[in-house]
Amino acid sequence: MSNDVSIALASLALAVVLAWIKQNNDVTRLKEKIRSIEKTEEKVETMLLRLSESMSRLERALVKAGLIDID
Repeated sequence: MSNDVSIALASLALAVVLAWIKQNNDVTRLKEKIRSIEKTEEKVETMLLRLSESMSRLERALVKAGLIDID
């Protein structure tokens, strides 16, 4: 094999390894973002559940006080 072919193959191998490393870094970053989004989603769901429960208590109190009617 000539030096030119060896250099070309080494360059190609290096490019493949670097591309693989970049892809792994990108995948890791995306997985971290997904985990963060899922954690935020859980927080939002908890807050919405608490809000719904609070609204129900408020509604019951208003009905009990005779200030509103529920059909």
